[in-house]
Amino acid sequence: MGRIVKATGPVPCRYMIVAERPGKVEAQRGYCLCGPSGQELDRYLFVNAGISRDSIHCTNLVKDYRDDESPSEEEIQRDWPLLEEELHIVCPDYIMAMGLYAARAFLGPDIDMEVFNGCCFPRITRCIMPIIHVAAGLHRPRYAAQIAWGFEQFGRMIKGEEMPSGHLRDIESNPLYKELESFIVKKGIVGMDTEGTAEAPWCLSASDMEGCGAVIRPGKRVDVSSSLTVLHNSIHDLQVLDAMNVKLGEWTDTMTMASLLGTEPLGLKALARRHAGMIMSEYSEVVAPAARDLGLEYLGKVLEFAEANTNAESE
Repeated sequence: MGRIVKATGPVPCRYMIVAERPGKVEAQRGYCLCGPSGQELDRYLFVNAGISRDSIHCTNLVKDYRDDESPSEEEIQRDWPLLEEELHIVCPDYIMAMGLYAARAFLGPDIDMEVFNGCCFPRITRCIMPIIHVAAGLHRPRYAAQIAWGFEQFGRMIKGEEMPSGHLRDIESNPLYKELESFIVKKGIVGMDTEGTAEAPWCLSASDMEGCGAVIRPGKRVDVSSSLTVLHNSIHDLQVLDAMNVKLGEWTDTMTMASLLGTEPLGLKALARRHAGMIMSEYSEVVAPAARDLGLEYLGKVLEFAEANTNAESE
């Protein structure tokens, strides 16, 4: 282990930031988050979270600097007892897990920062909030809005405000899906997605009721012209819907909304997980069994063809 970089801030303290590991400047000066990332942190805390740096305890998941490398699993396990001891002494009510490695150390390996940035995870003795590391905003300015929003959520959390909780559970754990011969909705809101291309439309999926979804193939009757249709990536969907002769009335696009906000993930699966707790399968996972069967069928025909040609040549 290299030189251990010291934590900063009050002890005990209700608020705690756990970053990933010290940078070069921190290693030189000997204390936590005092370099360029620390300057960014001070600004986000004051401007967005509404608290000062001297009112929060700051530490690292891995305690020593190593050539700007990401923390390894071995290093995390090595230093975890030190962090547990620190948690016992500081006794925070609220923890900001800043960066992917810190977030996964507290919340598990499935945590995705763009999905869960600024989301509150209540635990028995404290609340934990993963936030994209402030250093990411220095290297990739597109993250700046997400980081600022995350710090705003942290400020709300420590003030005791009610936090969004859609990410904590699937709002409909037993959905019902059916393939329909027609889909007609005269009013209300319809969520709609498409599969295929304008040249080869495969189907559309739609829902006007929580927990229920319908699959409709090309050539079937679809009438949602009097409803508000919610799409995601309308540039693609509108072309497929036109090829299926589906006419929309009023419509909107959640990808456009997310892009304009600048604080949300753009992918539909990530948005569904973040706001509704839904874990959606990848397209490749859905079609894998059918693709495997088709591949085996094709391979069988190839072998039959090869065997027939071999027999013909031997004769």
